Parts: sequence; C-alpha cells; structure tokens
Amino acid sequence: MDGFGSKGSSKLSVVINVLMAQRQAGISSQQDEVVLDNHFAVELLENEHYCKFIQVILESEERGVRRLAIDEHFFLSYRKSAIETDEVVKAILIPFTRENQFFNVYKQAQRREDDVAIVTGAFNAVIDPKTLVLQEMRIAFGGMAPTTKLASNTVQQLQGKWNQSLLDEGLELIANEFSLPPGVPGGMARYRQALTLSLFLKFFLDVANRLNQVPVDQPPHDPVGRAIPHVSGVKHVTGEAIYCGDMQLSDCLHMAFVMSPIASGTLEFVDPSDALEMDGVVDFIGASDVPEGAKIGHMNDTPIFVKDKITYHGQPIGAIIAVDHETARRAANAVKLKLNREKAIISIEDAIESDSYLGRPLAIHSSLLENDLVAEHEWSGYDHVVEGEIRTGGQEHFYLETSNCIVIPHEDDEMEIIISTQGITGVQVLKAS
Repeated sequence: MDGFGSKGSSKLSVVINVLMAQRQAGISSQQDEVVLDNHFAVELLENEHYCKFIQVILESEERGVRRLAIDEHFFLSYRKSAIETDEVVKAILIPFTRENQFFNVYKQAQRREDDVAIVTGAFNAVIDPKTLVLQEMRIAFGGMAPTTKLASNTVQQLQGKWNQSLLDEGLELIANEFSLPPGVPGGMARYRQALTLSLFLKFFLDVANRLNQVPVDQPPHDPVGRAIPHVSGVKHVTGEAIYCGDMQLSDCLHMAFVMSPIASGTLEFVDPSDALEMDGVVDFIGASDVPEGAKIGHMNDTPIFVKDKITYHGQPIGAIIAVDHETARRAANAVKLKLNREKAIISIEDAIESDSYLGRPLAIHSSLLENDLVAEHEWSGYDHVVEGEIRTGGQEHFYLETSNCIVIPHEDDEMEIIISTQGITGVQVLKAS
C-alpha cells in the first residue's frame, strides 16, 4: 500500500492536478476513473458537494480506497476524526476558489506566532459584486466547542446585501449560536464569545474593503472604508521616487564622516594632512570647528564630534569635505588617528560597576519603600521568599536608521534642508539653535 511520498501518491497528485485544471477550464474527462498502478482509483465527482469541501483520499488494506469530506461530520469528538486508525491519507483535494468568492482565516492567541489559539475563525462567502447580494456563506470557529464548530444556524438565516444590516444581523446570530456558560473548560467565556464577533466583523470589513464598498450616504471626502493608496506608494514600487542620493546639484560639496574604529577610549590627536593633499578634498572639520558645548541626541548628551572621550564604535570624530561623495569617503579613511583604547561597557553589569547611566537610573520598587530605599523588613515570618533578577531585551534608544541630507544656503542665513528623516521638527530645532 502506498503512503505519503510514495510513487503511487506522487502520480496521484499529478493526475488530480490535471483533472482539477480540466474541471476549472470546463473540459470534461472521457473516463469515469483514473487507475494508478492497477490498484488505486479516483472517481471524478462533478457534483456541487465536491466544490464546497476539502476532501481527503484514504486507503486501508482491509477496506480499500474511500473519499472523505472535511465537513460538519469530520470531527467526531475532541482530537478524534472520522479517519480510521488503519487508514493512510493518500491525497488532499482542495477545490479551486470560485469567482467572487472571499475566504479568510483568523487566529487569536496569547502571542502572534507559535502559540495555541484561543479562538480561530474561518469565513467563506460568495457575493455578487454588482448587487452585493450574499449568495453563499460558511462560517466555522475553533475554540468554542470540543471540536471545530460550523455556524450552521447563522449561515441558514443570514441573507441579503453585504451592508450594515447584514453585519448587525450576523453579529446577533453568532452571539446567540455561540454562547458559553461561565464554567466552560478553558475559561474566558465572555472573551471567547467576544472574539467570535470580532473575527466576523474583521472578515466583513475585509470583504467590504475588497469590494471597495462604502455606505451610499458617505460623503466623498470621508476616507473611512475606502481603498486609498499610500500617497507615495506608486512612486516607491515603480522606482520613480527621488531620494537625496538621486539628486545631482551643481557646485555641491559632499561630506563624509571620520569615525572611531574603537568602542571606548580617548582621542589623543587627529592628523588630516594626508587627506587634505588628495585631489578634490576641500577641507576637514572637527570638534574645534563647532561651538563649545554643542550636543545632539535624545538626551542632548552626545557631542557632534569627539573632543576627547569616545563612547561608541563609529562615533564621528570629524568630517571631510570634498567635491564628490566617493572622494570624501576615501579621504575620510586617510585621516590618521591616535587613540587610547579602554575597556568597553557592553553589559548592564559593566554599566552599573562603572556608574555609567543614560540619565537617572530607572528603579521599580515594591511598596516597602522609604526615601527611595527599600525598608528594612523581617522576612523570616514568611513561608516563601522569592528573590533574583530579570532581564529584558529592550533598549531606550539606539541609532539604527541611516540618514543623509542636502543643505542649500540662501540669503539672510536661511538654509533649505532636504533630508531623509522622520524627525523633521528635530532638524528644525537643531538648525535654529
């Protein structure tokens, strides 16, 4: 008997794909069955039942081959299906999606990935795009019963156009059909009931958006529910968007940073003489060329250029000005630096030991607090005392996004700045200061 990955199973998959493609194209087969290796036959089903359900082809040595629909009779009880213990799954038949058919599945769990679902929902609807009339609907929920449960009563009564009235009716029908008692296994009865309504609403809005459907009386300027593309989306995906690197300005000088090759230490001196002798290099600027005390950063504690203390790898020490960007970069690499390397602070323990904090240390205390110090307390009277430490991967902030800009001077000390940043206001404040 052939199983998963066997020669017969592989042939079956090919034949089924061909037959389904023929069926989709409207080509009927001249045969009622296809025989593989003289022992495996698959009947062609042309009825409506085939189009509605996924089916599995099963085979057992004792009973032979049979076809089983994954419908309301497939799951018999908790973790038990209609597949017999001696049967092998030969193939899974998945119907083609029909025109004007909308299908979505949703899962709500404690976390987004790799977790058991609290409630799942699967929704399948066929809607006439011209009249918006619901022609067919199937809804199933997991987590609301010992097995996956179809919303049979809801889909039997739900009818009409895909609009607010249908949404209201569907929410009421689902609420009545999927009620849970307070002591239901798994708990969270009210939350799970609310999830069934939330998932149906999510499917309704998704379909309405794909139909580009909004209420008739909605004003044209109201964007809610309308499929509105991102203002720059077309330019981004077609490559027509212009970035700073794409702009070519005449008489434009280019700057490249001279950056620290060490993470911690002190700067003894900088020698840009070799770089300044290179063709196309205009100037070098460093800490002595900026106002004393000028700093940047979220905590306003980072000097523009290193004067003596180096606190991180890649920290700007100076900058080369040249006629083009490539020349500026090559010259920046030619600047000579004399550095004293020190032990880098790369862990929380190192930072605490070195008394190195970003602002005031954040402390989370219990209620046993006196003047920011944990009060003396007699713990011997408790049966259990838990102590230890906890770590998180979060950081206050670090410089992640690369950025460049073009600065065009104008009259009266005015500057036009074209910059790739999300913090436009911050740039304006820095320029004004």
